[in-house]
Amino acid sequence: MSKRKPQAPLLPKLAGSVASLRQPGDIKVGDYVFLDAAFRRIADMRSNGACTRVLHFDDYHPKTVREAIITYRAPDRP
Repeated sequence: MSKRKPQAPLLPKLAGSVASLRQPGDIKVGDYVFLDAAFRRIADMRSNGACTRVLHFDDYHPKTVREAIITYRAPDRP
């Protein structure tokens, strides 16, 4: 019997974007976050301390981010 390597969990895909693990300070307005089975575009953002961001979405309640999360960004956006 051959042993299978454990696979990393599959990330959801958003066409035309690249998934990346980002710290709160590296997240930008216009990035996407996958929440409750849907991609949510960050419409606005507030700082709530040195390493905390509150992300605001048009169609979802605000989310406080205190640690690195996966965000999706177009590859041509710096």
